Amino acid sequence: AQLMGAYDSQVAYGQNGLLVSWRRIIFPDGSSVDLEGMGGSDASGYAGFRDKINNHYGRIIGFGLMTSLFSAAFQISQNERNNGTNGYQQPTASQTAGAAVAQQMSQLGIEIARKNLRVQPTIEIRPGYQFNVRVDKDLLFSRPYAFGNAR
Repeated sequence: AQLMGAYDSQVAYGQNGLLVSWRRIIFPDGSSVDLEGMGGSDASGYAGFRDKINNHYGRIIGFGLMTSLFSAAFQISQNERNNGTNGYQQPTASQTAGAAVAQQMSQLGIEIARKNLRVQPTIEIRPGYQFNVRVDKDLLFSRPYAFGNAR
């Protein structure tokens, strides 16, 4: 038989299972039964499927470091020069332009890094994963299914 279902692709941070609902079961003879969204559960009977979870920690840490680097680069570009008389030297036009470019690049880099920090976990259900269909209502069949009647 073939099961037709759907899963919720909106995985939240910290979620450790994939929620599944089953729509139909299609038998080899072509007959089918509407399952009306019955839930899927793991082999232990808990709702949802749990297998491999990738929280993308490496990516999150990498982009966190990248955000720090962009912020540090901007701070370095703001270095004030001491000329010994009044404690501050007016920046040249090229220094002002360089600081403006550094600020814009820093803001752009931080925004890109922040977007990449919001990545949702990836839940992988590998082939051969054992699960159950949680039947929560009566299923009515017109006759017993006989495997020899397959088309």
